[in-house]
Amino acid sequence: MNIEGPLFRQLRKDRGMTLTELADPQNSVSFIGKFERGETRISFNRLEHLLSQINVPFEEFLFLRATKRGVVPAIQMDMLRSFYLTADSPLPLNDIWQIIDRSNRGGNTPADLAALAKIAATLDDTTRWGQLLKIFIAINRVFITDSLHERQTDWAAIQAMTRPVVSYLYTIDNWGSFELVTFTLFQNFMAPATVHQLLGTALSLSAKEEALPLIYKLRLNLLAGAFRTFINGGNTQWAKECLDQQADLVRNTGELMEAVILRFQRGWYTMYEENFDQGKEMCDQAISIAHILDQPVIVQRLTKYRNVIIAGYHDPDAGIIY
Repeated sequence: MNIEGPLFRQLRKDRGMTLTELADPQNSVSFIGKFERGETRISFNRLEHLLSQINVPFEEFLFLRATKRGVVPAIQMDMLRSFYLTADSPLPLNDIWQIIDRSNRGGNTPADLAALAKIAATLDDTTRWGQLLKIFIAINRVFITDSLHERQTDWAAIQAMTRPVVSYLYTIDNWGSFELVTFTLFQNFMAPATVHQLLGTALSLSAKEEALPLIYKLRLNLLAGAFRTFINGGNTQWAKECLDQQADLVRNTGELMEAVILRFQRGWYTMYEENFDQGKEMCDQAISIAHILDQPVIVQRLTKYRNVIIAGYHDPDAGIIY
């Protein structure tokens, strides 16, 4: 059903404008009327022009269209929670993420395997995002299965599963939100050297869109994830580079929580590479600031991470965080 026309008519009438007032050489009264009744389609440029005439941003129109369709997602993933995306991939990705998050917090169960398999069966193999999400599901099913059988995961096999993802990312000349999300999802499973090589590419080829808030946040998330990969793998110089790059992005932006997370990560690095007590104090400072800002979920998460980091200081095998 064509809902763009009726939605536009509602927005126009809400603003007290008539077809005659709206018409101009680009869009006649007759054409606008047919569009509003769903009798004809409209080009992107003409619709953008009409929306500007009634002072409705295109992004807002797309959100309202999705609301009419009943498909506005309640995204739980940190990297996407603050944004509405019109693409198809965030919805199943959000469902996958909630299963993985629940499994991580409550312990793995056979029901989690079944739930992931159910989502995989719904994905469209003809789309790139469908293909890549199926790989993401397959990798996580391996981890859950290994956990249920209390056996070590074969990391070489996991890294081999990411090869199609790496190959795809290397073919992209201009990175957007999809590529940044994909890299962030899979970088935990790649070899650190591969992550380091791709990271430079990702930052360079997404820089042109950095002013877009979504891209800015995704670049920060990518750097934070790469930091965890490098610090856990003992690649301290690469980890330090990630901290410095995050600092360049966060400086003077007013992004308080991003600055808190960066402070925590600097404490983690300092704890491992410079001075344990000083690093622990920095982590505690970050947790205290999050508490002052009334962010209980962040406080809980950072407290849990701090405890794992401390355990990892004494026993490297106990310090893995993803």
